[in-house]
Amino acid sequence: MDDIIEEIKDYALVIDSTLTDNDFLEFVVASVVDRFLIYTNRQQLVAQYEEDLADYEADDDIWEDYSFPVPEVVKRVLASVVTGVYKNFGNTEDFSVSSASDNGQSVSFNTELTNYLASQTDAKVFSGVTELLNKFRLPTVRGTT
Repeated sequence: MDDIIEEIKDYALVIDSTLTDNDFLEFVVASVVDRFLIYTNRQQLVAQYEEDLADYEADDDIWEDYSFPVPEVVKRVLASVVTGVYKNFGNTEDFSVSSASDNGQSVSFNTELTNYLASQTDAKVFSGVTELLNKFRLPTVRGTT
């Protein structure tokens, strides 16, 4: 999935050249991709994709009609979502420590972005592209009959 995340990040940098290519952008891209996989129920394709990446070369025939976890046509759409989420937080690299404890060895960070992605509806996060993304939803298969 790293290759897909990198492609989406590159598209986002093309869409908005003012974005800073840093860990925060990578975090936003990975978070949006995770949200997409959950929304479309395509996370079930990730494990097989990772195995196939290891087993096959880039020019093998398997990739011609392959069912990718993130289809090629969705990558640019997700890149535009990434730029919107990124701009909402204006390069907020404020992942500073909000609390710490000594013996329990726990550290809490400011997590505005994580809270935003976890608490907002899909329509809000995907800012108007949900109808397009609905075309890529997969059914859940509970078992064979």
